[in-house]
Amino acid sequence: MKNLFKKSRICPGQTTEMFIAPFRKKAPKSLNKQVLGSILIIICFLTIAPIGLLLLTGFQTIQYDKIITNVSRANDFSQTVAVKIPDEIWKIVAGQQYFYSGNQILYIHQVREGIKEIQRTGGEAVELLAVASRALDTLENYVLLLGDQIRRGASVSENEVILEEVRGVASLIEELLQEYIVEEIKSSSEANERLKHLTNIMTISLLIFFLAAVVFAFIVRRTLSNNIQHAISKVEDFSNQIAAGQLDRRITSPSIQEFEHLTGNLNIMATKIQQLIDANIREQKNLQKAQMQALQAQITPHFLYNTLDTIIWLAEVGQTKQVVELTKAFSNFFRISLSRGREWITVGEEIEHIKSYLTVQEIRYRDILDYEINCDESLYNFPMLKLVLQPLVENALYHGIKNRRGRGHLQVNATRSGDLLHFEVTDNGIGMTEERLAQVTKELSTDFDRAETTEKPSVYGLFNVNKRLYLYYNQQASLNIVSVLKQGTTVSFNVPLSGPKEGKLENV
Repeated sequence: MKNLFKKSRICPGQTTEMFIAPFRKKAPKSLNKQVLGSILIIICFLTIAPIGLLLLTGFQTIQYDKIITNVSRANDFSQTVAVKIPDEIWKIVAGQQYFYSGNQILYIHQVREGIKEIQRTGGEAVELLAVASRALDTLENYVLLLGDQIRRGASVSENEVILEEVRGVASLIEELLQEYIVEEIKSSSEANERLKHLTNIMTISLLIFFLAAVVFAFIVRRTLSNNIQHAISKVEDFSNQIAAGQLDRRITSPSIQEFEHLTGNLNIMATKIQQLIDANIREQKNLQKAQMQALQAQITPHFLYNTLDTIIWLAEVGQTKQVVELTKAFSNFFRISLSRGREWITVGEEIEHIKSYLTVQEIRYRDILDYEINCDESLYNFPMLKLVLQPLVENALYHGIKNRRGRGHLQVNATRSGDLLHFEVTDNGIGMTEERLAQVTKELSTDFDRAETTEKPSVYGLFNVNKRLYLYYNQQASLNIVSVLKQGTTVSFNVPLSGPKEGKLENV
């Protein structure tokens, strides 16, 4: 704020008083809040009854649909037991097909599973299904007995006796299922009556709520009108005080046509102060951007040294192919990092940048690292701030995967959500405790427009990325972290498809 004091030639004490004084005494009532609150209450009046009707009607409809479905299925099972199974047994007894080539056992199992499924849905006649299920067991025993007789070479007359038993039991099961269907139809009729009764009740309730909303709206209109009339004299006095030079006062400009000539002087004062504040913020942001650009150069020295050492080691052991692959990836990594001084690159270039980085790291950490990058090519041409994914990937590798046992998996996702680009870096590393996650979140929640960071944060890479996102996108972008100890961490952020909110987009 020193630059602000210097340029405006206002002493620090006076400036502080100018900004704090307006908030010491708030107006007893806010017309905007009253209007908003009134609208919300009216909306509640007009939505509670319809929502309740919708929920209750939906519940009753689901119950009704379940009953109809059960009736339909029970009818199908009844036909299977009454027709298909006896027909299969008759063909076997008549010698038209072999016992083991028939579908009688399959039909029995299908009916049994179907009855169990209907029983799980409940219902008032579920006892009938239990009896039908036991009768189905008896039917299956007769069918198996028939198979045993055929295998022993029993006579046709003996087999016909079993056939009659099968038909008798099948007829019993059919009757039970038909009784169940009748009971369920009665239940559906009752459910329909309940639905009609409920609809009538909710319709009356809706009318009552509507009348209450109308009465409330008239009361609010009268109250707000009185408040506006009462504020007229206060607004006139306030405008005279501002014109006299009392700059420590504040008021919200009334949105009333009769007071437009009074708000002119107030808007002039507010505009000048706002311009002064905006100029200072822009100056501070430009300074911070320059500082961050200098900090970027400090991100990769250790990576440079370690990679060169790896290249030398591979060359010494004769791994020529890996030397070439590593050198290409390393060269491409720095080519995109420099980007001819540009701060903005395409999503495709940023993805290529982390691919190069992970190619280098995969060679170095081939025993512990697997990675996956998912990004639709339709997103490649959108602009974005460069060097925001690589620090997140590096953080996931060094602080997540390297600290776990065994191989780790790192995944980078880039997707589109409306007018936003969504980026996500996930690892299955060591993760963070709840206390550590709370500490990291607190460090990243710094207000960069107000706070001066004197201590070096414990998450230096994440802090720098979060700060750069804020500086270039304002409040449109910030890091979000989800982490579970011994399970992994996910760091994500959104940025606008169109690029930065302020400033000129450099040659992308």
